Amino acid sequence: LRPLFSIFVLAHYRNEPDDLGRIADAPHHSIRALRLKKSGKIVAAVQLAEEGNIPDDMINELLEGGSIAGNIIPDRLLKHLRIKEFGKGVGWRIVRIAVHIDAQGKGIGSYLLQEVIKEARERGYDWVGAGFGITRELLNYWIKNGFYVLHMSPDRNPVSGEYTTLVIYPISDKWKKLVRRCSSEFTVKFLESLHAVYKDFEVDAAYLMLSTQLRNSDFASRILLTDIQLERLKMYVKGIMTFESVCDAVTLLCKKYALAGFFNRLNEVEGIVVISRVFQGRSWDNIYEELKIGKVKATNILRVAVSKMLKDIYGIEVEPPKP
Repeated sequence: LRPLFSIFVLAHYRNEPDDLGRIADAPHHSIRALRLKKSGKIVAAVQLAEEGNIPDDMINELLEGGSIAGNIIPDRLLKHLRIKEFGKGVGWRIVRIAVHIDAQGKGIGSYLLQEVIKEARERGYDWVGAGFGITRELLNYWIKNGFYVLHMSPDRNPVSGEYTTLVIYPISDKWKKLVRRCSSEFTVKFLESLHAVYKDFEVDAAYLMLSTQLRNSDFASRILLTDIQLERLKMYVKGIMTFESVCDAVTLLCKKYALAGFFNRLNEVEGIVVISRVFQGRSWDNIYEELKIGKVKATNILRVAVSKMLKDIYGIEVEPPKP
């Protein structure tokens, strides 16, 4: 047990002295470990908690704001996405997963995660999920392993200073459809909250989310720009009009582009400028302070990004002025 728990300690989890006793006393908690074939040394470990299969009457209570112990993911998803199936399905919440410090960066964590998913599928579970404080590195790990972001806390954790997110890997066909639907729903919620609730959210993490999995083509098709707005956007790209004078049209165009799933066509710097200036409403000065991109450079980058959007969505080709 000592080498197993030392992995969690070295991974900087907020461990407590009675963690082992808590796991032993909780029948829905279990641990899986990965050993090296030759030496038998434990190089990775994961703590799992079975959640779900909540009775209908309790699901109705949770939908009305009630609470339940030991069902963190179903509880949050029920409250925020309002779909009863989130309480009925059964799955594993990954409480913590860690790789020995000497074995990190070799794909061992991803391998262990896929083994957990494989076992969950064999058990007939509907999903595997996790909750964690968002950093770009952690977010990338979960997204590249096929997990979908379905919920994010509206404020930062007072201890870690990070926004907490819930991610789900759907296993059953019913849950695959459910997760796709709710990912589209979360896309709109996230995008429309960046200017207020997530105004200080890390832009590199936001770019990763928007460029990999967040999209809602139905909402994208509902955003319509007028002929006059498109003409003003052309003048903006040419450098004749400022961002401030076409902010309405740029905002609509950028939202349409992101919702359509085209955000990965922007490079990371372009995407970050769009997110920080347009979606979050940060000032040019703040962009310089936070991202070290000067106003002139950021202005040129945004014009290039808008020119790409006009071409990709409307087939309108306009060349921005040379810097």
